[in-house]
Amino acid sequence: MESSSFGDDFGYMRIGSSFGDKQAWSDADIEFLQTLLQEF
Repeated sequence: MESSSFGDDFGYMRIGSSFGDKQAWSDADIEFLQTLLQEF
């Protein structure tokens, strides 16, 4: 198990949980998500 892979997964989970706590997404949040999706 690579530590770097674990770190990426942990960071992604933290981002997902923070977005889940929001009642509404701002344009910046949506733009940020689109940027993340383009990486994959």
